Amino acid sequence: MISGRQFFSAINALGGIACILIGIFLDQIEPIFVSQPPGSDSFVLIQAHWIAIGLFSLIVSASKSTSQFWVSLLFFSLMLNGWLGGKALLVGDPKFSWVLAFPVLSFLNLFQLLAQNGASKDANEIQDDGAEKAVNEPLIPADFYELKSLSPAAAVTGVMHIGIVVALQIVLLVLFFFYGALMVRVIFEGADIDFARIPDVLGGVFWKILYIPVIIILVYSIFFLIQIVIERIAVGSGSAAGEDVNRSLSIQERTFIEKSLQSIDDYISDASFPASYSWLYWSAVLGLIAWFLALPVLVFWLEAEFFNAVEVSGIPEESVISSFGPGFIGGVAFSFLFASTAYWAVFQWLGKRHQRFGEYLHMRCGWNSMNGEPRPLQSYAKIFTRFVRKRRYDPDQQIDPQQFIREAYDEFSGFIYKASVLLGIAAVIFTALDVNWRRIVHTDGLHYSPYFDWRSYDLTLDEIVRVELRCFLFDGDDDEERVPGVGYDAVFSNSMRGYLLEGELNDDLLSKVEAIDAKLRSQGVPVSKAEHAGAVILRGINGYWPDCEERVLPKLDADIRSRVGALLDAAP
Repeated sequence: MISGRQFFSAINALGGIACILIGIFLDQIEPIFVSQPPGSDSFVLIQAHWIAIGLFSLIVSASKSTSQFWVSLLFFSLMLNGWLGGKALLVGDPKFSWVLAFPVLSFLNLFQLLAQNGASKDANEIQDDGAEKAVNEPLIPADFYELKSLSPAAAVTGVMHIGIVVALQIVLLVLFFFYGALMVRVIFEGADIDFARIPDVLGGVFWKILYIPVIIILVYSIFFLIQIVIERIAVGSGSAAGEDVNRSLSIQERTFIEKSLQSIDDYISDASFPASYSWLYWSAVLGLIAWFLALPVLVFWLEAEFFNAVEVSGIPEESVISSFGPGFIGGVAFSFLFASTAYWAVFQWLGKRHQRFGEYLHMRCGWNSMNGEPRPLQSYAKIFTRFVRKRRYDPDQQIDPQQFIREAYDEFSGFIYKASVLLGIAAVIFTALDVNWRRIVHTDGLHYSPYFDWRSYDLTLDEIVRVELRCFLFDGDDDEERVPGVGYDAVFSNSMRGYLLEGELNDDLLSKVEAIDAKLRSQGVPVSKAEHAGAVILRGINGYWPDCEERVLPKLDADIRSRVGALLDAAP
């Protein structure tokens, strides 16, 4: 008889093999629409994505590892592929329906991984696990009996540790958004990329955001310094707070801990729970993942569907040349975080209201930890020692193991509820900032609203200091398949840019740009050919190609070719 776990392993293995084969033979599979020609960097990137998902599926189906790194990696994979799947749904074009396979397979991978060592373990297995770990790890770590004082050296070490962790997280976050945005451009917009430019682009991005971990390190440094001052004052005054934090455990307390842990171990080993708890827990896991993906997609859809930059600005639509907005990134990112903590808080509340279910979550499912597996006795030893240090138990009295488990479950409830509220507020604020962000070029100048500034600003045509012209081809490596791209970028005195040749090059747009161009040239505003597009890896946005007239302009429609050519006529 095949178990549910074996069934999911087989499905994942078959899916992984299928993905790898699709990646290898992608150029021969007609139902999968890829606009780039085989052999191009963009095509290779899509192939690599298929193969990577297949490898993940094979590894998950063959491995029983539930390490934090592996769980985090699959969570990131699900977020990324959920982003691509959500984009495919928003686009609504059937030719991109194959993209939906990515989030489905990522979901199956993460589901199986979380189920590896979940609620299916019985009490004997849990007890054996605890006994096995006890051989290699002391039940009571020695440092739990030592003086817990925060020294300046420890503060400096803590600050450096936090700085390194934050820097690594920022690096991973940048790579995540960079890769996600790149895949969106490659799959849905047919962009052609150049792998050789990636190191330079990422290097430029990382230098621009280097100030973020520096600021965080400074904030935590101040926090640690304040904590040291408070600690010294508390110790000097002999207050109860100082004694609780800065003291070694007495012999009586150590004996009390060791005896109490035996009764806790007996209670954990003998505990049994209704089978319905397992289904309820996994519904929480699946619901969390679904909500985790659905809410950001909903925020993205709401911003795209109900926000119109031109309407918000009050600029007459007939005078608009190009418009950008909303921002999307902040609202979507914080809705990811809020979605996870909000669903977590709901089940935290359920476990507190129905305390037997809370015990099940804490003992059998590793609730409020990253492991997702039954808690070993060593974990409860650390929690109980922490409670004794805080004088929550009297060593002269006997403890109730069930009450201790429930208190351990409830230890972080306040943090979870507060985090949910704060992240919910942050999601609303950043969604509002997204909606507020806009940049509109019109016949009288530029109207824009910076992301972190609720005010709007207007620049007139008289404030344009130079014009940069762009002329290039993009999409595909075959010159016959390439699409012309042109740009007329007005650079204002405060370095803001207005992109005039955006969107469809029709008679109305060209008439507006021609009028502005005539005015600027009559005023002597410098007009030059752009050398490059800055920190982008899209090969098509390279500035002004030397052979623009021979390769690019002939690809434009005949009725606009000469007019665009006149606009792109730059001074030598």
